Amino acid sequence: LSNAMSITPEPPLKTCEGRLKHGSILNGNIWLRRVSSQWKSTGHRVIEDVYREKAVHNDPHDGGFVLSDAPDRIVYHKANPAIVVAVNLNALVALGENTNCVIELVPRVGDFVGTDEALFRLYGPSLPGDRALKALVAFGPERTLEQDSTFAFRIIVDIGIKALSKAINDPTTAVLAIDQLQRLLCFVGRRQLLGEAIRSKSGKLRLIRRTPNWEDFVELTFSEIRLYGAENFQIARRLRAVIEYALQVLPDDRHQALLIELDLLDRMLEQIYLLPEDLILARTPDSRAWVARPGGRTRPSPDSIRTCAARRASRTRDPKITFRGGVLLEPGGCCHVV
Repeated sequence: LSNAMSITPEPPLKTCEGRLKHGSILNGNIWLRRVSSQWKSTGHRVIEDVYREKAVHNDPHDGGFVLSDAPDRIVYHKANPAIVVAVNLNALVALGENTNCVIELVPRVGDFVGTDEALFRLYGPSLPGDRALKALVAFGPERTLEQDSTFAFRIIVDIGIKALSKAINDPTTAVLAIDQLQRLLCFVGRRQLLGEAIRSKSGKLRLIRRTPNWEDFVELTFSEIRLYGAENFQIARRLRAVIEYALQVLPDDRHQALLIELDLLDRMLEQIYLLPEDLILARTPDSRAWVARPGGRTRPSPDSIRTCAARRASRTRDPKITFRGGVLLEPGGCCHVV
């Protein structure tokens, strides 16, 4: 299985432009060793380049910014289908200022753009030419790490869920991926994320572009790994440890999205683990993926089993799940004696 997937480039495979190739990492062309600090440093560098300021207050609340008027002109992508890999934002703002218009960049960095799909929407009486606008957007055959702040997360999540596939079944490698996701997520959580509206020095709106928000990063970190890995004790415990650690170290405005993921994890575990003892173990956070509790696995208390029964009954709305005389009764005659 060591050749089935790869994580640390040794040496890094690059495209002719010198960029790291995503497919080369996931298709097994590089020897598997470990999820190393190379990914942490690369991800940190990209995040620092995109989000240059540390978080000192809540992120700008201009998400979903929509202009009320219909665009005066739409610029379409006429070349071959490609990925947006970089955008010269400062030049776009300057172009909007010089022509006294508002420029809306439709795709965000990392998006696929097909031929004849909208690239810009323009608003104003005086609009720049198509060629000047298109010259400020770089396209490529695949996503890169240069301006794409979510791509480092995407690569590591792909590694984690591939390790969790039934064909590979390598949860320890998935845990190593989660280790790196924890570092990156907490690093992003301490940065000032960007709003969609960019104004010129004169204070006028000149550019609208789509950017990932905090919820995007949280969902990307947890959703797929939770879906594919919650049935594994190592993964369930490690995910909970990440959430609890993030709740401790990140500011309050980051907590809501984390609490939502914690609730989703709890609800999924209740559907997977039928035995109260297993459910309690799966809900025990473990930053090292599998560390036995002192004294080994302890027998759950009657109160804990009652709680498990009540939650499972409420989730499934099954009145047959009951707790009588120290026994948890389930449909089909399954019971657990306290």
